[in-house]
Amino acid sequence: MTQSARLLSISFLMMTILVACNHIEPVYNIENEAVPQEAQQHMNADKIGNVIANTALEKGWLVERSKPGLLRCTLKWQEHVAVIHIKYSNKDYSIELESSENLKAADGMIHPRYNKLIKQLEYEIDQKLSAVAFK
Repeated sequence: MTQSARLLSISFLMMTILVACNHIEPVYNIENEAVPQEAQQHMNADKIGNVIANTALEKGWLVERSKPGLLRCTLKWQEHVAVIHIKYSNKDYSIELESSENLKAADGMIHPRYNKLIKQLEYEIDQKLSAVAFK
């Protein structure tokens, strides 16, 4: 292999590593996720808010009640921090990123780990609301 071919190969490898390490994707926000019909019929907004808050607590989030219908939740792990707002009513809920640290957030993009955490939280909230609705 010639010297220039070797340099080109090394350069390509370094670029591939840099791109892989800086992987980001669009921020996953949840807008107006419907509360299960049974929960809507048997639970008021306060009870739904309690289920959402307890689920977030179980997943490791610090939960603050900002005002009726709004939770501010913070998750810290290693050197990362994510802060979200969860708006809720007896009909639906939304999760939106407020701020983050060390998650490469910029221009509507963020590290995929954040999106994974939000999708897990969404799944757990939906599961708990469905389960509580049938009790």
